[in-house]
Amino acid sequence: MDWAKDYYTQQSRTFARATVTDQHRRIAQRLHGWCGERDGVRRILELGAGMAGVAAALADRGYDVCAVEFNPADATLARSLASQPRAGGLTIVEDDFYTVDLPGRFDFIYYWDGFGIGTDDDQRRLLRRIGQDWLAADGRALIDVFSPWNWRRRHGERSTFTARDGSTWERRIEYETHGERFRDHWSTADDPTVHRSQTIRCYTPLEFEDLARETGLAVDRFIAMDGYAFSANEITEEIRATNGFYVLLQPCPMR
Repeated sequence: MDWAKDYYTQQSRTFARATVTDQHRRIAQRLHGWCGERDGVRRILELGAGMAGVAAALADRGYDVCAVEFNPADATLARSLASQPRAGGLTIVEDDFYTVDLPGRFDFIYYWDGFGIGTDDDQRRLLRRIGQDWLAADGRALIDVFSPWNWRRRHGERSTFTARDGSTWERRIEYETHGERFRDHWSTADDPTVHRSQTIRCYTPLEFEDLARETGLAVDRFIAMDGYAFSANEITEEIRATNGFYVLLQPCPMR
């Protein structure tokens, strides 16, 4: 994962802004709904928070949110959002979530748009940290997981984006069936030699269940992107047509 910090730092400097968007508020609304399934949810942890737009939107709803982000460009933007008045609290921790020491336990933990960076062992290590180090005894965790089916279909897809400085960037998607990973390639239209890429492991629900074993977590339910619960053994075409699914996790005593 040596590439990850530089990649996300450069992406932030190219595209990110210190603002809470409508998309951030829509994601926060979904997370608020899952938090509302239990009484007394107050303390929330976001992993891989980026510039903390979702965390800020949750803080606006009165939650106390701790947002962990390791790339300095996003962390700087996040601190700008944290300096603004909110109904709840927003604390930015610039650190690596594999090694950071966080005080106390959290009622709700989420990781949005990032699970799958690194190896299977890296994902297990993170799940163990969630289940054994951070999650309250009656807490819940929500993971946004990329699945393989639609990313396979998107192999070769190209699209363009405008950077903060007005330059045009092309995104090209490549899918590797060996290892079930997609690669995100970015290059500028003006200078194709400027290139950066990320790679993300995709999982089926059954693969995720296997990944979570002996981590201190158990699957409460799988949730499709349109919000309905589904079984790991019953994957519909509607689920296959989306980029992934959500997993709601609960604490599970280690044997």
